[in-house]
Amino acid sequence: MGLPQSIGLRRSPRQSYVQLSAARRTLGALQEEHAGEWVALSDCVHDERGNIESGHLVDHDHDLGSLCSRIRETAASCEILLIG
Repeated sequence: MGLPQSIGLRRSPRQSYVQLSAARRTLGALQEEHAGEWVALSDCVHDERGNIESGHLVDHDHDLGSLCSRIRETAASCEILLIG
């Protein structure tokens, strides 16, 4: 069971709020928008090799520790990856 399509979460100093994206984002779109950042995705779709193809963007940050702290506070179930 995944997260609701849109939920408001705790405010953070780096972003106005952490919110689950209602639209599924492809890895290509994430690479254009968040290159060099860590992203937290929920409800991921994987290819036959297990690589992420798309997911709902929950949060992003250049600092992995900060991202993980915010995700931990929300108790969200996410996959975190570095966008190259």
